[in-house]
Amino acid sequence: MTATDEPLFGRDAELARLADLLSEARRGYGAAVLVEGEPGSGKTSLVGALEAQALAAGCTVLRGCCDEAASDFPLLPVLDALGVHRRGEDVARAEIRQLLRLGAGANQDAIPALIERLLDLVETACAAGPVVLTVDDLQWADDTTAVWWQRLARCADELPLLLIGAVRARSDSPAVDVLRRSHARRQSPTLRLGPLDPAALTALAAHRLGAVPGPKLSQLLLSTGGSPLCAVEFLAHVRRERLLQPAVDGRALDLAEELVGATLAGAVRNRISHLSPEQREFLQALSVLGPEFGTEQALAVLDGSARELAPLFAETQAAGLLAQHGTVTAFRNPLLQEQLYEEIPLPLRAPLHTRAAERLEAAGAPLDRVLQQLTKAAAGSDSFAPQGSWAYGWLHEHTEALVNRTPAVAVELLSPLVDPAAPGGTVHLAVLTALQRLQRHDEVEAHCRRLLDSGTDPETIGQAGYQLAVCLQRGARFAEANDLTDRLFARSDLPPKWRAALHAVRSTTEDNVGHQEAAERHAELAISLGRSCEAWFAVGLGGWYSAQFAVSADPHLALRRFDEAVDALRRDPSQRFMLTIALGGRLGVLHGLDRTADLADTVDSMRRLIGANGGVAPFVTTMVLAELRYHQGRWDELQADTEHLTEQSPAENWQLYTLHGMLAVVAAHRGDEAALRRHLDKCADMPQEEGYLLDFGQWTRLARAVAADRAGEPGRAVAALLEFHHPELMHRQRLRFHLLPHLVRFALAAGDRATAAEAARLCRAQAEPRPVTHWDQAAAHCAAMLADDAAALLDVAAYYQRTERPLEHTQTLHDAARAFTAAGDHQAAEAATAQAVAACHRLGIPGGADTPAQQPDRGWESLTATEQRIARLAAQARSNPQIAAELNLPRRTVQTHVSRILAKLQLRSRVEIPLHVPADAR
Repeated sequence: MTATDEPLFGRDAELARLADLLSEARRGYGAAVLVEGEPGSGKTSLVGALEAQALAAGCTVLRGCCDEAASDFPLLPVLDALGVHRRGEDVARAEIRQLLRLGAGANQDAIPALIERLLDLVETACAAGPVVLTVDDLQWADDTTAVWWQRLARCADELPLLLIGAVRARSDSPAVDVLRRSHARRQSPTLRLGPLDPAALTALAAHRLGAVPGPKLSQLLLSTGGSPLCAVEFLAHVRRERLLQPAVDGRALDLAEELVGATLAGAVRNRISHLSPEQREFLQALSVLGPEFGTEQALAVLDGSARELAPLFAETQAAGLLAQHGTVTAFRNPLLQEQLYEEIPLPLRAPLHTRAAERLEAAGAPLDRVLQQLTKAAAGSDSFAPQGSWAYGWLHEHTEALVNRTPAVAVELLSPLVDPAAPGGTVHLAVLTALQRLQRHDEVEAHCRRLLDSGTDPETIGQAGYQLAVCLQRGARFAEANDLTDRLFARSDLPPKWRAALHAVRSTTEDNVGHQEAAERHAELAISLGRSCEAWFAVGLGGWYSAQFAVSADPHLALRRFDEAVDALRRDPSQRFMLTIALGGRLGVLHGLDRTADLADTVDSMRRLIGANGGVAPFVTTMVLAELRYHQGRWDELQADTEHLTEQSPAENWQLYTLHGMLAVVAAHRGDEAALRRHLDKCADMPQEEGYLLDFGQWTRLARAVAADRAGEPGRAVAALLEFHHPELMHRQRLRFHLLPHLVRFALAAGDRATAAEAARLCRAQAEPRPVTHWDQAAAHCAAMLADDAAALLDVAAYYQRTERPLEHTQTLHDAARAFTAAGDHQAAEAATAQAVAACHRLGIPGGADTPAQQPDRGWESLTATEQRIARLAAQARSNPQIAAELNLPRRTVQTHVSRILAKLQLRSRVEIPLHVPADAR
């Protein structure tokens, strides 16, 4: 619905509250507010009155409206509000339009990137001045719009932004329910519109009729339940039907007789019956577009020029049937649109929608608007068959864009175009891709099998076979996947690029069933075949899988394989997402090999690539970067980069066990008992299977061990590390050269020299097969602790310092101090302890069991180096997207840092930051 220009009645308190929030937003202290009420309670009118005040005050006003019929079009109200489809807009909007049309590449879902880009637009607008952004009818929000609204609401109070959601009191949407709960947890304001009281209804009637209502009319108004919309329609009805007469006192108007059984629907039907034939035809044509539409779209579907139609627009607006709000036109009462549309005979609806789609396309309307009409045509007719029509050609032409924009609609509209007698071809493969995006795995499998059984085109068979193999592999149906690839390998007509891709998939399935040699052989075949036919995605996949197999045993080989994968994936622009994953893998190996200069370059390349992907990183890449931040001691950045992920359950993504375990280790070192318990609780339900215990469990065991040691219970720390200690499996543990020195240290502190010696021996045995300096130094560290060799420990500490391993550096200094004390060299022990305490301070770790943390938690000095840099840029009125671009960081990470800066400086909004940046720090 669109706001009216009528005065409000009975909403003074609510409007005053919104006006106060607007005043605060103009000062830089924004808010997210929900306006709740029953249908017809005046939510839109209230928000419209506030928008008028905002415009008068010079604010930017942005408005979108959710539509129940458009739930399969992610983010549509946000795209409308931000004017993404308006012609002649800036580069940022042009890039979003391209993302909508082309997707994120290599069949990747563009939605995460779209969310980030649209958040960027809002923050950029806020940098130019106060913004009021309204999303109306939020109860109809699609899941993605609800997520976007929540993301923006979390940072609204830091911006000159008033974010308003108008929503019905009750909703059947789980996503909207989550939105409400999130809103309540933040204690954000909610305005609940109740029914109008009798005085407000009387004032509304007096305004409409020019006289106060008499007793009978007042009783009719009370029967509306205090609904402004219903009251307006009843008043229009009695006036239209000449049911009013002067009351006895001559000052009031009253019903000539009581109106029995009056209903809102009846009043609307009565209004329609009084329309002229021209008005009725005009409004019925517009009803095809829905309750709200762009004025340009209306002109596209109507017969006649803008000049010829102007009188009808004016008449219907003057009669209170339509309302204009900027470039948007809407039915004032959605029931009017529904009734007019229902009067269209069912057989005529599909042709009308198809004609509207064709006219919209000819007028240059956005893809979404054309698709909405075709979707309604398909939904409104069991016989919708686009073959041979304009729709058939248009759907074929826009297949890729359709799948990228809305996979659910793609399946609905493209499925009728598939010829069962001739499976394969672009459309069938597009339906398959759409089903994959929707994670409808059973249907993906069925489609693939149908293509394999009936198809004759080798290209189609290759792609379907590859997709089916991936589907089976993801479902842990490894034997079936291997049988499938064997059958496909036996085909002489299998295209080389799909043969190479299938070898890459086979590599993973062989690895999953423990056939390491076969896995490596298939990875090599994927690489060699892929190179021969320039199937770079297959080379990249094969190289990445091969590197994964080699990481623990031979990091040098793993680095060569990652380099090959990166080189191949750079050759195929559609593989940006996979390239980001490969760069992330390279990152971990570079750190393990102490290639610090290459490490920094790779991080920069990866960040730039993530920026090109819309600010969205693959989860596996985020985790690699998180682990790097852990080992580099950049723990505040680790927390900022991953804060948004900690809200998710590890049951939804098993890699979150690693993240929570890692954050638990940080909390244990810092003595943060609440955070330690919170993260360990997240891992409490981790499956007790070998793979989980080897990989993810190593972090939780370490966290509990560190916590026990800090509590003065080294024996319990040893027990925690030995819970799943299998020397024969040690080569599969990526953290073994981090864990074993801890085990030696804790065992010595507990007086368990035998366990310490065995751990030192195991560390040396693990380090010997390959010339990796980090491995050798970890073994030397263990041996030096066992021998109380202080000089050797200082040498190891110097190595750790050079290679950006501050935690190991700190711990080795403590180990050296203990060795010096054992040797009676108290002066050297004090010097090593002082260095260790200083290093602990930089990590936010208390310097010893009895030493309080010295890091301030308030004021400028409490900010990390990254936070201080961001604060300086924010003080220069840079927006989060601008800061992110300058520092080569994700916008989301910058936002988290800004929130932490505000908390540490005890500020409410970023507008206050310039006042708290020291003059010598600018």
